Amino acid sequence: MRRKFTAVAPDVLWCGDLTQIDTDEGPLYLATTEDLFSRRMLGYAMSAHHDSALVTASLRMAATTRGGQVDGVIFHSDRGSEYTATVTGRTCQALGITQSMGRVGSALDNAAAEAFNSTVKVEFVHRRLYRATTYLWAATRGFVDRRDQAMIADHGVSTDVPGVGNGVRMAETGRPAYRGQGRRNPGSAT
Repeated sequence: MRRKFTAVAPDVLWCGDLTQIDTDEGPLYLATTEDLFSRRMLGYAMSAHHDSALVTASLRMAATTRGGQVDGVIFHSDRGSEYTATVTGRTCQALGITQSMGRVGSALDNAAAEAFNSTVKVEFVHRRLYRATTYLWAATRGFVDRRDQAMIADHGVSTDVPGVGNGVRMAETGRPAYRGQGRRNPGSAT
């Protein structure tokens, strides 16, 4: 990609990354998949474990959001073990996605995904204390959906390319650790 974070059309170039979000119950990891044309967050998943299962859940959600037809998409990430894992490579191959990775130790090679993580932390995570992981899970889904809707309203960016549309539910990572998603948790302090 050579640090060119623009795409000429939807579903040409995606990027992704992981970030850690702390709660009183322990850390949660957020994996994201963003379309670099619309800047829409196509896929995102959370888990108590940062592993390839988390990354593939985000990629599968992105593919589902786009109606399952993502053959030829280039997916750019850093060289973290979650992205270089065999499982991630096989998932990309099965979806028709070509992997692209930045250089080792160069955050600038994945600046677009890093920028989203910074936005999440500044505008969302650091503004309150999350006591319970279930509350954080639901709040994150709301943040991403509101961000995508605001982009449409502010910039006239149409993100409804063939697929499911906005508001797709957060991808499951196959771990039954968080039950009661979507219920309000009074354990969150503002």
